[in-house]
Amino acid sequence: GQDAIGATSRIVTPDVVVVGDGAAGVGTVEVPIRAGAGLVDACAVRAPNVVKVDVEGHELDCLRGLEPRSSRALGLSSIRALGIEVHFGILASRGRSGDPQKITDMLSEHGYLVAWSDASHIVAHRAE
Repeated sequence: GQDAIGATSRIVTPDVVVVGDGAAGVGTVEVPIRAGAGLVDACAVRAPNVVKVDVEGHELDCLRGLEPRSSRALGLSSIRALGIEVHFGILASRGRSGDPQKITDMLSEHGYLVAWSDASHIVAHRAE
């Protein structure tokens, strides 16, 4: 990241030119992106009990990657809680200001009780 301690990372699509400390090839690491549901379905990982999401403006995409494609993933009863940091500024810059509402709606539809613990964090837990 471009901050002093390099704590803020981001997804850069091939059509975006990055300048400064994040210039292509300088201080960058390519990481494959895989859908969580696909990892669970392929038995590459066990379904989690708790999910923390901090993906710098890609929160809805990340949650969609956990939607059930089979009997597993986000709809699975083993996932008891989710903590999600919502990056309103990044979402707005990407034209996705409606994503926070879509996130809360999606979680509610999957049986989670959704609460905002502060202005940028969602805590959701499965209703008993």
